[in-house]
Amino acid sequence: MDLRPAVAAALLLAAPAARAGLVIGTRNTQGTNAGQEGTVYIEGNKLASDSAGDQAHFFIWDGDANKVVLGDRAQKTYQEMTPSDVTGMKARMSKQLEEAKARMSPEQRKALEEMLGKQGAAAAPAAKPPETEYVPASGGDRVLGHACKNYREVREGRTVAETCFIPWSDGVVTRADLAPLEKMEQFWRPLSEQQPGARRRQAMSEELARAPGVPAIRKTLGADGKPESEERLTKLDRTRVPAERFQVPAGYTRSKRQLGE
Repeated sequence: MDLRPAVAAALLLAAPAARAGLVIGTRNTQGTNAGQEGTVYIEGNKLASDSAGDQAHFFIWDGDANKVVLGDRAQKTYQEMTPSDVTGMKARMSKQLEEAKARMSPEQRKALEEMLGKQGAAAAPAAKPPETEYVPASGGDRVLGHACKNYREVREGRTVAETCFIPWSDGVVTRADLAPLEKMEQFWRPLSEQQPGARRRQAMSEELARAPGVPAIRKTLGADGKPESEERLTKLDRTRVPAERFQVPAGYTRSKRQLGE
């Protein structure tokens, strides 16, 4: 299951409690497939997302309780993660790495340590992560009744995406709506900082805050400059979201397994 496309869209558009919630629909298409659709629901500091693939799983971010919930509809079970669980996962990952190294030959262990050393050096805090430059391009489109303008996303001298942005001035979403994203990034930070190379990327909230607006149509480009995938907004509504969307359905059992196992 890959929740990333839907969750990424949700995090971008998360709304503060002072405003009505948001319902966001996205379709992600790669190659010739029909595309995966997902819907995200946001109200205040809370976010809920169904799997964009099989719809068998759901994801909840409760910013008020500072926890993550992942549910399995087929098994009618769910898992929770709190900040202490994130710390525990970090410790388990370190332990698993050390156990794996113990089973390796001296040559394998040396090669792994050299690889991790190079990645760690590249991800050192002193190295400023590359920022995305948004270069205006000609043309635009109209998506869900909102006009969008074309930009090229350039990172380290290469165009990585062509995106049509709904300007912040449109008013349907503002930069202030990114606040919950910052809180979620803080929640995951102990893990993201442990991953080799994690610091080479700009924090998502910082990068989105610098963007010219809300991405309505985004085409990612490969190293050869050809489109690899397209993500498009299919719904963008300001509305009150029922509280049930952010709660585990009745009859579900909490799994004894920890999230991430």
